[in-house]
Amino acid sequence: MTPPRWVYLPALVALAVLGIPLLALLADVNWPALPALITSAEGSAALALSLRSSLLATAIIVVLGIPLALALVSLKKWAAPLRAIVIVPMTMPPVVGGLALLAAFGRRSPLGMWVPALGDFFAFSTSAVVLAQVFVGLPFLVLSAESALKSLDVRYLEAARGLGAGRTKILFRVVLPLIAPAVFSGTALALARALGEFGATLTFAGSLPGVTRTMPLAIYLQREENPDLALALAAILLGLAVALVAVAGATPRLIRRFRLPLRLPTRRAAAPVSGDKVASQSFDLAGRTIPVRGWTAVIGPNGAGKTTLLRALAGLGSPAQLRRAVLLTQYPALFPHLSVLENVRFACGDNSRARQELEAVHAADLADRYPADISGGQAARVALARALAASPEVLLLDEPLAAVDPAAAGMLRDVLRRRLTDIPVIMVTHDAVDVATLADQVLVIESGQVSAFGSPVDILAQPATEYLAEFAGLSALTGVVSAVADVVTVESAIGAISGIASQPMQVGRLATALFSPRSVVLGSGHSSARTSLTSTVRSTSHHGSYVRIALAAGEQTMFADITPTSASELRLLPGDTVAVQIKALQVTVVPWQLGG
Repeated sequence: MTPPRWVYLPALVALAVLGIPLLALLADVNWPALPALITSAEGSAALALSLRSSLLATAIIVVLGIPLALALVSLKKWAAPLRAIVIVPMTMPPVVGGLALLAAFGRRSPLGMWVPALGDFFAFSTSAVVLAQVFVGLPFLVLSAESALKSLDVRYLEAARGLGAGRTKILFRVVLPLIAPAVFSGTALALARALGEFGATLTFAGSLPGVTRTMPLAIYLQREENPDLALALAAILLGLAVALVAVAGATPRLIRRFRLPLRLPTRRAAAPVSGDKVASQSFDLAGRTIPVRGWTAVIGPNGAGKTTLLRALAGLGSPAQLRRAVLLTQYPALFPHLSVLENVRFACGDNSRARQELEAVHAADLADRYPADISGGQAARVALARALAASPEVLLLDEPLAAVDPAAAGMLRDVLRRRLTDIPVIMVTHDAVDVATLADQVLVIESGQVSAFGSPVDILAQPATEYLAEFAGLSALTGVVSAVADVVTVESAIGAISGIASQPMQVGRLATALFSPRSVVLGSGHSSARTSLTSTVRSTSHHGSYVRIALAAGEQTMFADITPTSASELRLLPGDTVAVQIKALQVTVVPWQLGG
């Protein structure tokens, strides 16, 4: 956004308010005498104490702050009150913070009187300085890490869990590396705050030279007795603060630029699972047992529950229904901080096995590259290699080809067909090509129920629901059988439609009439077709070399594919009424099924 020009005037005033005092401070420093001042007994003692105490405090902040940030993110119910406790030390005056520390850990505190050794431990000691610095610096790291954790893409965590990684491995191998820039930034800010702490330290720890008198305290005490030393210490403190802020800002860029290979501990790789060694499995869906064998294509309308089914089978959000099932979605979820080889090795712990899996999907040349440097199709192949490296007993694919272009999809389909010959696969897809070329059995889910299950030929040849008919490229009109003779007549919402029965029919039963959009003739010309209907145009669209006309059939929709020449002659627009004719021999009547 480019702001209005007048905005720059108050911005300039703000910079002046911030910058002029700093420049004035630096101008007053006795630079020639700076080395002598800093190396003096008072100066060196304050500098050494500040560095020792603040570095120790920062280490404690890191050890305590990251777990606290993780707790804030996971304990959603208690997050708000816990976060308030974290934020309050940032907002209260430092002197009040020192009084709070005295009330909690001083000699006269209930805890100090109950455990006198604890009160003596903190009284006028460097430990009290460290505790004060932890108290004021901890919120900076916690809030920075919490913000990064909230923005962390949960798909990386699900991918790691799906590969069989435990919580601790996910934390150290995935979560911490991904939030490392935020952790480093928060750590730098916490260190800067610890170095500059004054009020809480003075109130809680006092001011003993070499014991509790840090640089801020020394600056305060020397400002009248030795102004040159006070200014010299202030310049050093300011320089450290500027350096830490610069490091905090540059950390994400430095991490991306200087990636170091991750040295994962080598472990024995899990042996690839062969089809003849995989114990047969099955799962229950809506009271029906579905065997897991070969390729199972799961199809159904959007929102039918297909992805929910795969997540349940993989154990995401609920106990897993299948053993060693690995879920691969259309988003590859390759860990961005790991190279391609390291991503695959994450699943198996063995370099040679990882390279074998990359070679199997024709991605061996990508081994040393990072996910940000490869294409979507390449990332999909690497994700497949990583999934197979986990030696799954069942592979779950959630539209793995949906996010890649048609050329890459064709190549990946070939890789899938060649590579996955021994592992049962359950694949959610919306592509009829996947069903026709890959599937051994098809599971159809509509409204959370199983509407059909069988071989691709049986499912697509005689689709029994409107969705299946559309999936197979057919139109479907459902109604009641009104007559059975040489042909079967179905009374649909827009009239009677006649066709050939796929099996014996009974009058009064629900049935579905199926026909190809290309078998529909539009217009009022003479025809021998037994079915003659009248419908209203809903829409027109381009469909390959044809013009597809969507026609109202009550609450259903049927389609007619006509040539561009016919379309120009009819000049149909949405809302127009048109005559529809279909020959009985081109209509198949099948029993109605749930979802039809």
